[in-house]
Amino acid sequence: MGILTKICIVVLVVLVLLACPIFITQATVGPNYRKHYEEMKLKADLAAVQSGFDSLALQRLTVERDQVVAKLAQGSEAMQEEISRLNADLAAEKQGSAKLRSDLDRIIGELTKLRSDYEGNSQRTALLAEQRDNAFKQIETLTEESRRLSDQFKQTQLDSDRQNQIVRTLREQLVGREDRIRQLEQQLGPGAVAVKTDKPVAAETRIHGTVTAVKGDLANVNVGSAKGIKQGMQLVIYRGPSYVAKLRIEQVDVGASAGVVFDRKLDPLQGDHVADSLD
Repeated sequence: MGILTKICIVVLVVLVLLACPIFITQATVGPNYRKHYEEMKLKADLAAVQSGFDSLALQRLTVERDQVVAKLAQGSEAMQEEISRLNADLAAEKQGSAKLRSDLDRIIGELTKLRSDYEGNSQRTALLAEQRDNAFKQIETLTEESRRLSDQFKQTQLDSDRQNQIVRTLREQLVGREDRIRQLEQQLGPGAVAVKTDKPVAAETRIHGTVTAVKGDLANVNVGSAKGIKQGMQLVIYRGPSYVAKLRIEQVDVGASAGVVFDRKLDPLQGDHVADSLD
């Protein structure tokens, strides 16, 4: 006998043993149909009551469902409006972003141009600085040359004043000799032979004028070429019996002239007198 057959026999024996009490109970105990009916009716009533409860619960759930659906519908509309608003805001943000990008590109272009201009200005500034340094060097050279010329001019003025002083002294000596000659002629009488001299007779003062304006080292006088004034001529400025300064004529007109004041002892004023000599 195979193993499978043995297993089947064992299973059948177990089933028979389990079914025997049931068969015995059914055979010995009589059926009670009324109790069974009442139990079944009670179960049916309980089921009906439970069904009513379930129906009420279902109605309540249906109402709640409808409310939830309505709320969801309202929420959906609000969400749709919010989505529309957000889409509009997103579109506006995109436009703003595009404008900002355009402005950024423009600013970058301007910065590039400014950088180029700055580099050009830096080069021009360096060139101007070099030119300025060269100009300063030229100014220093010209200043030194001007100082040297000024020193030469002062020395020339001193030499000129010295020569004028010598000429004045010689004129005084010559006038004294002429006076001496005239005195000797008077002493010799009318028949005396005139004494000749090879030196020129001192010229009398021929030019007289007035200072009309003074500004710094410049002065104007009311005599010009019509009175014999020439460029480079030196006039004496005096106030009453006092010597004031000398005037070297630089510009000459017919009725007026102007020059530079030098060798001053007093400051010349408008109304002072001028002459070609105080002799």
